[in-house]
Amino acid sequence: MTDLDALRRLPGAESALADVLAALPDAAWSEPSALPGWTRGHVVAHLVLNAEGMAAAVTAVREGRPATLYASQEARDGDIEGTATADPTVLRDRLRTATTVLAAALASLPDQPPEVDTAFVPRVPGSDRGFVIGELPWMREREVRIHLVDLDVGHGHRAWPATFSEQLVTSLAVRVDATLSASDADRTWHDAQDTATVVTGSLADLAWWLTGRGAGGGLSADGGPLPHVAPW
Repeated sequence: MTDLDALRRLPGAESALADVLAALPDAAWSEPSALPGWTRGHVVAHLVLNAEGMAAAVTAVREGRPATLYASQEARDGDIEGTATADPTVLRDRLRTATTVLAAALASLPDQPPEVDTAFVPRVPGSDRGFVIGELPWMREREVRIHLVDLDVGHGHRAWPATFSEQLVTSLAVRVDATLSASDADRTWHDAQDTATVVTGSLADLAWWLTGRGAGGGLSADGGPLPHVAPW
């Protein structure tokens, strides 16, 4: 089933990203992002290629053709490296085009037959890692909102909509051996082992921590330090 909540939120996320990039000086694109080994240009290149791959996957499935998100992991990594050093104006234009095409593809999903919405698309050929088409609005929103913070230009995770943060915590809560309690919402998440450890904090701080970023600022754990977060 297409994630309609994410589909409604996504235009705002894409618009916020476009606004930040429009104001980002060209010289800043080659500076380090918050992701190890990646410049801001790498982050934007990834977002461009991700949008293009998603749009192509929707089109392929709709037309009954085989689809993958990337041709291979090596091709994905090489394309990011090759695109990251493009002129910022070129990257801005390419991102604008890619997000426009993707938005049209995603907007068509609620009207597609069930076999399109539930079609599985491997990340790369032959992989059992992948997604069903109906998950794409949520996947793209995650990419945009999280990587906007990774650009390290002053747009923090606490600017995320509460509905997005709550959905992100729900999807990532299994990554930690703890019970999670949102201090700004009447909501808790329990791990499978029903551990006695309770981590408390805002939705945004819990969500950010569960992505593996930051040191858990704004969070507290009863009885000791914050537990380990498993790799995403």
